[in-house]
Amino acid sequence: MQPCFRIAGLAFAAMLGAAPALASPAPCGPDRIVKAATAYNALGESPVQAALAGRTPVTDEVFAEKLAEIRLDAGQCPQTGWVRIIAAGAELKWVERLEADTPPGEGRKAAHVPYVTQAMDHILAAQQDAPKYLRTAQFNLRYEDWYGIVKEAVKSMTSYAEAGHDVHPVLTETRPPLTCNEVTMAMATAAAAYETIGRPASLKLLDRLADACRGSQDRAHWSPLVQRAKAITQQVQDKKIAGKVDVHIYLRGALRDVSQYLEGKSAPFGLWQTRDQALLDKLLDEHGVSRVLYDPDSLKHVAREDWFAPGVIGTESAKISVALEISRNWTPKAAGIGAPTVEETGPARSAFLRAVSEMSAEADAAGQGIAGRLMINEALDLFQSGDIRTTETADLPGMPGWLHDVLRNTNLRKIAELEGETP
Repeated sequence: MQPCFRIAGLAFAAMLGAAPALASPAPCGPDRIVKAATAYNALGESPVQAALAGRTPVTDEVFAEKLAEIRLDAGQCPQTGWVRIIAAGAELKWVERLEADTPPGEGRKAAHVPYVTQAMDHILAAQQDAPKYLRTAQFNLRYEDWYGIVKEAVKSMTSYAEAGHDVHPVLTETRPPLTCNEVTMAMATAAAAYETIGRPASLKLLDRLADACRGSQDRAHWSPLVQRAKAITQQVQDKKIAGKVDVHIYLRGALRDVSQYLEGKSAPFGLWQTRDQALLDKLLDEHGVSRVLYDPDSLKHVAREDWFAPGVIGTESAKISVALEISRNWTPKAAGIGAPTVEETGPARSAFLRAVSEMSAEADAAGQGIAGRLMINEALDLFQSGDIRTTETADLPGMPGWLHDVLRNTNLRKIAELEGETP
């Protein structure tokens, strides 16, 4: 259900008359925000809500007029956070009307997706001007008002994604730029809400939001880390995350993020409750995942020429030295930072693949094809989970899943081949 905005401190949903015309071009300050909020409330409730309440919904003509007005406001004030969030809410109300007209059984239509995408575009644009409390003669606009729209947008986006639609780049490898701020943190809270936390698409979103906030020096920005950890533990428990490698990497990531959030404290603390810790501990035990968090600075560095030497290969120090070298070859462009094109990410990821393949070739040349490739796979997992990173790559997203699989599986196939040759 979409929120309405407040007048004199009270929520109201009654249709209002058109706001007085502003001088053209209208300013993008409080007057324009009030104008957009007034038009938003005039959109009324969804047809389903109106039917349940025995009321007549706003006519198509009135809805179209007000929607066009809000879209114009957003076009003229692209850097005003309140206006962009209101525009997102208007697009979502339009989706509600489209869904109400969809025959039962037809599900989430692809034709609706562009409006959900547009709503998310508006919300992401508001990162540059996160809405602040605004009190005017007409409205008291609070966090609850704009968060309600963000929550509905995340709920709608993840719902359409779960139905198999490509909804928004924020759920893909070509993610748009994200910063850690009130808007992205509100998105994380929405993704971790009861209705959405179990959706794989919500975890994808939380992956990106946690990446944006993990490197912040302000611990108040770390809530997306434990919200992601909560999603991970629920989805591992529900078997939505499956496969030994994926479960290991996700649980290690949850452990690392919870450790950062708690800073040595014990649950309950902040958003991380005793039951959350109990579930994480239970899953770590069930899946045999180590609780040791590595500190690369405390371990002896092993020179590359000694990685595969007898007595060194397979040791903790050798494994971590390999993981750090893997990390040095990972770049922001390969990680998809700044929404680079495929033409840009392709060469960067190919170079990374070649660098790791050279390590495997060195293991073969040293006569350590089996043990060496096993160690490289363990190092790949340490890098991917974020346990072992250089300072430069600590806050970068890891490899896309397909690239991680290609590298691991190439080594596993070679290991199987070599084991078949062993007398």
